[in-house]
Amino acid sequence: MFVKICGIQTLEAAQTAIQQGADLLGFIFADSKRYIAPEKARVIIDTIPEHVKSVGVFVNESISHMESMAALAGLDYIQLHGNESPDVAAQLSFPVIKAFSADADKLAEIKQYPCDYILLDHPSGGGTGEAFDWRQFKTFHQELPPLLSCWGD
Repeated sequence: MFVKICGIQTLEAAQTAIQQGADLLGFIFADSKRYIAPEKARVIIDTIPEHVKSVGVFVNESISHMESMAALAGLDYIQLHGNESPDVAAQLSFPVIKAFSADADKLAEIKQYPCDYILLDHPSGGGTGEAFDWRQFKTFHQELPPLLSCWGD
């Protein structure tokens, strides 16, 4: 199991997340109260151990914008958290995490994405801390890339 803590804005938050066992640290580059400038994220990313990976969260941005922000911040992964097409994911030069609503009816759509990880979010929206019914994906687990789940505020 991988643990991803998202919304990192300070070195102290990153260090705490790492001390608590985080494998992935998420940095929000979308319109959010947790937005962080790529230069500030880079300062934090440069201090984290190599085994902890950095993820930039983007929502419906252009490929060139995501690529330049990811390079500037020194990201390991790009997370697509909007309505990005499979073609967008395929064109990125960084490994991709694609977020989907945890809705078994979207399974065919999920299978189309060329990505390294699938992040399943509660159908009511991300970061609510609400659990969803994982059983609906149990039979499809072998057919999908590794799954992540979104938790927290």
